[in-house]
Amino acid sequence: MPPAGPANRLDADLVAQRLDLAAWRRLSETDQEVLSLAVFDDLDSAQAGRLLEISAASYRLWLLRARRAPRRYLDSPQRSFAAQMETQR
Repeated sequence: MPPAGPANRLDADLVAQRLDLAAWRRLSETDQEVLSLAVFDDLDSAQAGRLLEISAASYRLWLLRARRAPRRYLDSPQRSFAAQMETQR
């Protein structure tokens, strides 16, 4: 086991970011847009719904599904850590 320290923490953070980006790239454009409105633009359901020309309730449903999508990819037992890292090269 490598020694604990700032360098190893940085490595772990970089790996986590690469895995997050891998999951983001696998999302549909719709999922990316829905998540972006909530996370980056900090819009509430009513605002995001108006922007997408859907109801606030529909937006919340889309957001729920979009939030689940990267979890399915990252938690997939078929994909090993090494395989996830290979997709980044």
